[in-house]
Amino acid sequence: MREPIALNLSVRTRASVPSSAPALMQTLRLIGRLMLRLILRLILRLMLRMILRLILRLMFRLILLSAALAGPAAPTHAAARGEPLPASLSAPVFAQQVLALINAYRSTLGLWPVQADPALLLIAEASSREQAAAGWLSHSGFSQRFAQAGRGTCVENLAAGRLQPPALVAAWQASPAHRHSLVAPAIRYAGLSNVDGYVTFFACD
Repeated sequence: MREPIALNLSVRTRASVPSSAPALMQTLRLIGRLMLRLILRLILRLMLRMILRLILRLMFRLILLSAALAGPAAPTHAAARGEPLPASLSAPVFAQQVLALINAYRSTLGLWPVQADPALLLIAEASSREQAAAGWLSHSGFSQRFAQAGRGTCVENLAAGRLQPPALVAAWQASPAHRHSLVAPAIRYAGLSNVDGYVTFFACD
């Protein structure tokens, strides 16, 4: 009689084999969530920056528009008389000197110079003629001039009286609202006219 044989078998099924698949899936899910959060944060930051820039641009344009529509300025004694410039200083030379002084001032602030623009000059000349005919200064027609220019940003300064270019630019610099127009970063082109002592500085991007 044969003795029974003791068999010691070690059997492993597929389910009993240790697997790293669940851990790998969890890791991938975690990485995916982190990447999604990072992308969402970047998108949110970009959107906030764009919104902030848009708000700043709108505020800048509203400030310019409110300054332009502030109403007619009270005429000074010299403005009421409409004293002309000295005969030795023609309107084109006057405009050239004023623009040169404005650009010199802008250069001290690291700003681009403005260039004379024929189309803007025509708009400025029409404005000066209106001021001279009325006998006082007023920004009431700025909206029409802005629309006629067809630019994205425009500013305007007015003056009247017997003013030499250095005195005129110095007076604009001393006034916060007028200085704001002189140093507007967006402007690149300008028209500057003088009609019977009524000066219009109209500049746009």
